[in-house]
Amino acid sequence: MTEQERVPRERLYQELWDEPATTVAARYGVTSTAIAKVCKRLNIPTPSRGYWQKTEAGQSPPVEPLPDLEPGDEIEWARGYWSHPRTAPFPPPEAPQPRQDKAEWPRTRLKAGHPLTTIGEAIYERAKETDEGFLRPRASGAPDIYASRETLPRALSLATELYRTLEKRGHLVELGHPAREIQRSEIEIREEGAPRNDWDRKRTWTPGRLTIVNIGTVPICLSVFETTRSMEVAYVDGKYVPVNRLPGGRLPLHSWTTRRDTPTGKLNVQAASPYRKTNWVKRWSEADGGSLRSRLNDIADVLEAAAPLIVEQFHEAQRVIAREEEEHREFERRRQAEERERHRLANLKAAREELEEIVQAWGHARRLEDFFRDVEGRIEKLPDGERTEFQERLGGARELLGGVDALAWFKKWVPPEGRR
Repeated sequence: MTEQERVPRERLYQELWDEPATTVAARYGVTSTAIAKVCKRLNIPTPSRGYWQKTEAGQSPPVEPLPDLEPGDEIEWARGYWSHPRTAPFPPPEAPQPRQDKAEWPRTRLKAGHPLTTIGEAIYERAKETDEGFLRPRASGAPDIYASRETLPRALSLATELYRTLEKRGHLVELGHPAREIQRSEIEIREEGAPRNDWDRKRTWTPGRLTIVNIGTVPICLSVFETTRSMEVAYVDGKYVPVNRLPGGRLPLHSWTTRRDTPTGKLNVQAASPYRKTNWVKRWSEADGGSLRSRLNDIADVLEAAAPLIVEQFHEAQRVIAREEEEHREFERRRQAEERERHRLANLKAAREELEEIVQAWGHARRLEDFFRDVEGRIEKLPDGERTEFQERLGGARELLGGVDALAWFKKWVPPEGRR
């Protein structure tokens, strides 16, 4: 992108306090309303009403300072249609100091419920169902919960208790920032653990924003989901119903049976490192025996113990990524050098061939010139009327062949370094 398409936050702030917003907007070809929206998004303070009148009257009204950036805040106004603004980086994770006992946990009282599941419950009420019966919300503010409508209340309740258990220990549970470079590990919802194809992966819902718990500065993804099992189902009234749940155990008319993955009602909790090229993943399942509610403190203990391991994997992954990027840059340097060499050799060959063609054409023109001189001598002996006609024809023939001036022919040649 050009400099005009990327406007740094600091520069826009300075321009807006040096000139009225209408002037700045006209410079960028937008309206003052558009500039106001950009300033709100970039957290840029603008002069209040009456500021420029006071300035023109010779007064010096105070200038509001530019607030500091928070991690993930946009640092520029990206004006290109397909461009994305760059953001302030997030600090790398650091291993938290281990707590000795419960006495070090925060003593603040938590409100009932949890904001994520409270908002998520309203979002899931409007969610559509997949063919398998799972809820797929469209809003990006839903927590990472994947369950059927029948199991959703238990899933929300389990997620609420899990989030509250972690926050009682001082670990904030929130939705990850959209600009943060973190990713969600894939969840396997099949109890059989059979490999899924690409079509199945696309059908599984992925949240717009990850649900993370912050163990100090270490984010860990949290997922609550219901498992499935391959069962024989019947297609009835636009839905797949397990055969063992059919009324009277009889297949309705104009229906058919097949095998599909069906929700089991069993919940799982998965925690995973959100960083690229790290592989820490832990999963707890109701199928292992016992309620997950009774294991929430154990889950919290595992997450706290995993934070240093994730930090170690993160730094190792950064070294791997840096090495791969350097290898890629070295590969690109070699490729570009080879491309330049091929281009140089191709230009050298083309220049040599063109020069040989010019020399051959000049030599041919020299032979023709002998012919033209003989014609010229014979034209002089013709009567005046015929002589003029043939002299004009001779001039056109010489011009057509370019003459025999070696320098004029040489000027047509393009040397290797002048070729693209």
